[in-house]
Amino acid sequence: MRRVSKLSLLSELRRLLSRPDTRVVARKLKICGHSTWGDDCDKETGPRDIVIVYDPRRDGRVRIVIHELLHVWLDWYLGAGYDMTYELEEAMICSLEDRLYAYLHDPKHEKLLESWNKAIERKTR
Repeated sequence: MRRVSKLSLLSELRRLLSRPDTRVVARKLKICGHSTWGDDCDKETGPRDIVIVYDPRRDGRVRIVIHELLHVWLDWYLGAGYDMTYELEEAMICSLEDRLYAYLHDPKHEKLLESWNKAIERKTR
């Protein structure tokens, strides 16, 4: 198993976002966001047909997309054999999301945050 850092995790999430079969949809929702992906996850390339839907009325488009990508990544990273309750998975993802978002909001990384915003904007079109 490889070591995962904040920067390497952000890189993995960005790679998932930039895949040609990943779509981001802005739509009014009762919740902040939702994600789906295909069942046929290749160990090397990751999940396919990722769809992230987020509510544009809510603050933090980058945060919501990162949160949803963490659901996809965790499923891929842990593999098909894990069965975690939603409450436990959500707690893990919220913790990771907080750390990654704080990293992106560090003044030293403001260009990285800006590039996430642009990448999401390109995918939403």
